Amino acid sequence: MTDAAVGDPDYLHDNLIAHDWGTYSNSGILSEACVELLNQDTYQSVLDTVIHEASAHNCALLVEAITNVSDPDALTFVSVALHDFLSVDNEDISVRPDERMAILLSIGASHVVLALQHCLHSPEPAIKMATTMAMARIYTHLLADPVYHPQFWKAAVAFMMSLVSGRRHHLIGEDPRGLEIPFSAWGVLFEDRELRDVFVHQDGLAHVATLLSYVPQHQLTSLSYRAVYAVWLLSFSPVARTALAQGPDSPHVIDTIGSITACLKHPREKVVRIALRVLLNLMLDKSCVITLLADGVLDLLAALKYRTWADDDIEEIVAELNAKCTNAVINLSTWEVYKDELESGQLRRTPVHTNAEFWKRNAKRLLDSMDELHKLVELTVTTTDQTTLLVGCEDLIQFLNHCQHGRRVLNAIPELRAQLLVLVGSENKELAGSALNLLQRLIVGVQLEE
Repeated sequence: MTDAAVGDPDYLHDNLIAHDWGTYSNSGILSEACVELLNQDTYQSVLDTVIHEASAHNCALLVEAITNVSDPDALTFVSVALHDFLSVDNEDISVRPDERMAILLSIGASHVVLALQHCLHSPEPAIKMATTMAMARIYTHLLADPVYHPQFWKAAVAFMMSLVSGRRHHLIGEDPRGLEIPFSAWGVLFEDRELRDVFVHQDGLAHVATLLSYVPQHQLTSLSYRAVYAVWLLSFSPVARTALAQGPDSPHVIDTIGSITACLKHPREKVVRIALRVLLNLMLDKSCVITLLADGVLDLLAALKYRTWADDDIEEIVAELNAKCTNAVINLSTWEVYKDELESGQLRRTPVHTNAEFWKRNAKRLLDSMDELHKLVELTVTTTDQTTLLVGCEDLIQFLNHCQHGRRVLNAIPELRAQLLVLVGSENKELAGSALNLLQRLIVGVQLEE
């Protein structure tokens, strides 16, 4: 190709339309003026040629273009092409994605990473998404290689955490395109076990919980799926499950589990399926099981039985989860578990509080062991945690239901009735209702005994 031909837009356009990428790329330069000639009609053909004729020369051409091109449309074309070069996979392509990755990195891993970094903060969503995903795939590949791992470990961790750090969550959450970027990238990065664990240790779950709270308002299936998929990968990590099991000590963790269980109501099967798989992993941790049961997962699973599924796997997963949860209710409804929760100072709607059979068997034990009864009343009178207050009131009602002299015992504690008079005015309607119910039971009991 002559120098004149390289600078002639008509010549380049004709060659691109003819899909003669090989001839065009001989110039070694993908200039802004050249890229502007590319459009949706030529993109797929050019991309197919680059993929089928995967070479270090073509990769270098794309990487140099990302460095030199400034026009947003042109840069979008090139960055998307590079990402697709790394990710597109079908039976018609003989060069597999991992082989294409190796060809790209053969021109210099550091060179490729540096070229992509300046696009990560592009105001154009398509550019940022393409380069972020390309970087995620590159770092995941590099960390799997013992030669590259030491060199790129710190950079990979910094990249993973930079997807949200330093930015206000609401600015990300209010834009569905911006929200999709971190979840999509984490869905690649979390394939690496070490990155999952580091993410949790650096309080990454707080970011996940906050961003998850924005997902439902956008009502985008692709966003919901990518968000839950990222959590699914995290749930394979024992470190992540331990963090998720911290319960009341980490409110954002409860929000994460609540967001996942809420996805069981999603209209699309793919979202429900991946959410169910998250729950299967969480069932490996006893404390996570307690949190799930307190979050009403059994009721949600029961509702799923009435939906018609095209995918038989969903019915099988629901049945498996239901069996595991039912067994967990039995195993967790013991007097020892109840005493441990009283000692913790925080009550949640776990099986020991909601299982009627437990109260039939154990309510009178509160009279036999007044220490536990006094602890329950103390929590109900002194705590400021509304869930503990609510569960405490409900437990005392259960105590009254199953103990003949329970009213007389509770009415001997004047602080309890004074607290209930305060709680009936609570803005929390459920708490106010439970307190009123308990207060009425105590008053009726006094009147009957008199």
